[in-house]
Amino acid sequence: MEDRMCKQHERLLEVFCQNDQMCVCTLCAEKDHGTHKIVLVERAYAERMNQLGEIEVEVKQMIQERLKKVEEIKQTVELIRSNAKREIEDSMQVFTALVQAMERSQAKVIGVIEEKQRAAEKQAQGFIYNLELEISELTKRTTELEQLSHTQDHIHVLQVSIQFIALHRGLK
Repeated sequence: MEDRMCKQHERLLEVFCQNDQMCVCTLCAEKDHGTHKIVLVERAYAERMNQLGEIEVEVKQMIQERLKKVEEIKQTVELIRSNAKREIEDSMQVFTALVQAMERSQAKVIGVIEEKQRAAEKQAQGFIYNLELEISELTKRTTELEQLSHTQDHIHVLQVSIQFIALHRGLK
């Protein structure tokens, strides 16, 4: 009951000063709030309840709007998640195809290099074979020259040496 009584005049707070937004007794209203707009507490209460009712409606509407925005954001996040998943899958397919294409290209390059290697080896074997034939022929001639160098028959040396000199010039 204490908070319903005027501390200065010990009278019941019966009126409401709209200027100062406070409950006062009738003596305070006449003395301190004479030029202010004063209404009965019941009327101020009814007006305040209407005002609070309007605020409550606005707050509930704001809650609904926020809930709707939350739902929209959740849907947007889900759409983003779905799009990201699809983009990841698409990029994986692209990169897989790219890797496969690179592997095929690598296999082709390796094939070309190996073919060149085989051709070079075959060519080298041909050169080696021909050089070995020449070595064999030259070894045979060296043996013949050694035999010829031990011969004392001057005419035979002159006749045979003509062939060796001709063959030697042709091999250079």
